[in-house]
Amino acid sequence: MRGSTILRRLAMGTVCALAPLCAAAPAAAATTYAFTVPTAPVSEALIAIALQARVSIGGAESCRTQARPLQGRMTVEAALERILAGSGCSFRRMDAETFRIFRTAPPPAPPPAPAPAVRAPPRIQPPPSPPSAPPRLLEPVEDVIITAARRPTLSDHFPGAASALSGEALAQAGAADTSDIFGLVAGVSMTNLGPGRDKIMLRGLSDGAFTGRTQSTVGIYLDKAPVTYNAPDPNLRLADVAGVEILRGPQGSLYGGGSISGVYRIVPHAPVLNRFGGAVMAGGSVTQSGDPSGEVEAVLNIPLLTDRAALRAVVYNDLQGGYIDDVNLRLSNVDRTSRVGGRVAVLALANNDWSVTASGAYQRISANDTQYITPAMGRLHRANEVREGNSNTFGLAALSLDGRQGWGALSLSAALVHNVLETRADASRALPVFGFSAPAVGAHDRSVRSDQLSVDLSLTSMSGGRSEWLVGLFGSVGWEDVRSEVLTNASSAAAATAVYLEQRHDRRREAAAYGEYSYAILPALKLTAGLRAYVATVDTRSAVTGLPGPQQRDFDGHAQFSGWMPKLALQYELRPRTLLYVQASAGRRFGGFNTAGAIGQVFLPQPSPFAPTRRFEPDELRNLEAGIKTRFAEGRLRFRAAAFYVDWRNIQTDQYLISGLSYTANAGDGRNRGVEAEFAAGPFRGLELELNGILNEPELDRPNPGFPGSRHVGLPGVPGVSVGGRLSYEHKIGRRFTALFSAQGQYIGYSRPTFDPFAPRMGGYVLSRLSASLNAASWSLALALENPTNEAGDTFSYGNPFNFRSTREMTPQRPRTLQLSLRKHF
Repeated sequence: MRGSTILRRLAMGTVCALAPLCAAAPAAAATTYAFTVPTAPVSEALIAIALQARVSIGGAESCRTQARPLQGRMTVEAALERILAGSGCSFRRMDAETFRIFRTAPPPAPPPAPAPAVRAPPRIQPPPSPPSAPPRLLEPVEDVIITAARRPTLSDHFPGAASALSGEALAQAGAADTSDIFGLVAGVSMTNLGPGRDKIMLRGLSDGAFTGRTQSTVGIYLDKAPVTYNAPDPNLRLADVAGVEILRGPQGSLYGGGSISGVYRIVPHAPVLNRFGGAVMAGGSVTQSGDPSGEVEAVLNIPLLTDRAALRAVVYNDLQGGYIDDVNLRLSNVDRTSRVGGRVAVLALANNDWSVTASGAYQRISANDTQYITPAMGRLHRANEVREGNSNTFGLAALSLDGRQGWGALSLSAALVHNVLETRADASRALPVFGFSAPAVGAHDRSVRSDQLSVDLSLTSMSGGRSEWLVGLFGSVGWEDVRSEVLTNASSAAAATAVYLEQRHDRRREAAAYGEYSYAILPALKLTAGLRAYVATVDTRSAVTGLPGPQQRDFDGHAQFSGWMPKLALQYELRPRTLLYVQASAGRRFGGFNTAGAIGQVFLPQPSPFAPTRRFEPDELRNLEAGIKTRFAEGRLRFRAAAFYVDWRNIQTDQYLISGLSYTANAGDGRNRGVEAEFAAGPFRGLELELNGILNEPELDRPNPGFPGSRHVGLPGVPGVSVGGRLSYEHKIGRRFTALFSAQGQYIGYSRPTFDPFAPRMGGYVLSRLSASLNAASWSLALALENPTNEAGDTFSYGNPFNFRSTREMTPQRPRTLQLSLRKHF
């Protein structure tokens, strides 16, 4: 079997991200799988079993003997017993989808026999046990299975830049949501508008700091469900998750539009059959010069039907105290933010090979105000005329069917996602643009309500053959309603009067067919080709009412887009534990229409520095990269690196009119070239080190004639250099307790918030965190210090779009914060 060559001599353990295919793996003892495992070391054979059964097997490298071949249909337990026979190792089922391998202790020597009265035959002595291996100073760095590539694949053998963080790693790093992740992975960055309003950026591919009509550059997924189209990241809390997976570079062949810079996927824990259990967590924190914060979280797993069904649920509520003072409104700590939500999933096994999972999720983020400041007024001060409250409400209902047959696996998923984003901005300075010249308090209220129904069907061949294939169909329909309103006398709801109102409705439809085929040309050489063909339509209706008059401007438009997105990858196993690859891939985003603007707003057929075009066109990104993934020191050190070149044609970007309302432009052609790397080692007597970094040169090198940007200006919000790392030390205390100490930090280089080369710079700061925890079998107590040096770095030089051209605004880091949390498992 060619797959075993590719998986040869990997490091200890295989931790399966509990994705839907893994969740579909039946846990009943009667469940059987078709296994094909050739003669190989036991560690390799165990990894092959994990891949073919979609289960987690940890501790594989504790066994170093040779395994006999395995062929046939049987349970996971039976396969493990046959592979481990005579190896000196055994296994234990930890839960429905997790097995742990461990060495069995040599049998104790028999007690001396009493002296017999009659001469007895000589006692047969057992063969001497082999000498035990000396204790290791370095333990293998675990590899993980990623499922974001549509097929369970070990991350070290995926021909592309992929990173995965387990739930345990996220907890140790104190990662509560997306904003806490980008310091742990190379090439990941975010804006800092506030929870529920941020944009994720991968590999230096930024279309701008503002959010408007453009489709996201990163595909964001909760399990199998796409959670956004053009909305910002909903900032889902990472509660009870098996991990997160990040694919950098365009993933258009598998995921279509909206993934031109990569995919970010949250993998929830699947329900566990035949086990009742859960966890509760409570924590609090204090922030220097700010209000206190708190969080609670509860997880419950309930068996519903023996060997057949289980339910898993999580609920959470957290509150972040504010730390920004508004001197004009005479309010302190105005930017208080709360988040409440939860998830529930029910897993049912129809038979030994088929399962159904129904799930739902809800989250609401509410912020009393925004978190930018005016530097001229002091470190944490600003002066507004109105409170700028905002909220992000997210809802999801999903259903998936997963099955296995002799030829491979089927996965059918359907998801309905509901998003509501509501924002308010101080628009007092912009009222004259809308025909209202009298001094007044103005506000811009924007409400975006979107619903998207998506269906995805995929068929994949069994892993391990010389050739592997994947085919799929995708369809989606989305509805979006936008209400954009500029009010005078906004400080009083009773006296507020609209001077501008747009009501807009969009309907989006997409259908696509995709596929991927891999062929092992040689035992160590594999070629993979992928293609996605799509057709999409956009229908837009808009009605604008405003002064003078009132007058009204209507628009009704239709656009259709079609094309294909290819991928080609070649990977070569240079030697055991080392993979070289080259990959060419592409991604596209669909176009749309501009409708916002005061009554006198002009829309031109061609780009112009004086007015937006009525229609913005699709953009396309082409990526070429070469990478290496290697392990050395018997798998105890891991290094991954990739060099990339990106050509981005007709870049879509959200910009602001003089009125402060947004529109979408095609900025021109850009590129990025750079190198990214990740390194992990340990633990060395309990010590573990992780490093990551990216060095790149993103720029707009061919601006469109009508776009107000300069040639060779950097892409907005993307630093040229970013490096991060984490150092942890684990120490046993007696027989019951373990102490864990860690320090992590990230340096963010300089960039600018827009395509304007004269815009003020942001960046050049350090994010840091120190933590310590005391852990026992069923509970843990953790203490952490965020921003210990109390830096006030400019994390995002953009606040209010209506003040953008007239006032310098910035978003500082959260001041020094001390956190304490207690978690109990049962």
